[in-house]
Amino acid sequence: MRRGLLLVGCAWGFSLLLTGCLASQTKERRISISPQERKLQRQAMNALGQGNTAMEAAAWTSLLRQFPKGGLAGKAHLRLGMLAYQQKNWSQACLHFA
Repeated sequence: MRRGLLLVGCAWGFSLLLTGCLASQTKERRISISPQERKLQRQAMNALGQGNTAMEAAAWTSLLRQFPKGGLAGKAHLRLGMLAYQQKNWSQACLHFA
């Protein structure tokens, strides 16, 4: 009987944890992104599609300067870190990945 209650308690605790995780993910998705931020993202993604890494880096850098805490700042750091890594610029990559 105790074992059954323990399993039910664990399952209930896990479901609460999962519900909390899903709720926090939903909150993260509601970050406001300005039209100017979206424009810079489009510029960066277009440059990526064209294989123009310098233009892509410039667009992401501009986004970070204008919106350092914006909704796309994390993505900008990730992309800049990946670009620096591809160029074997380890110190710059570490700055963006940190």
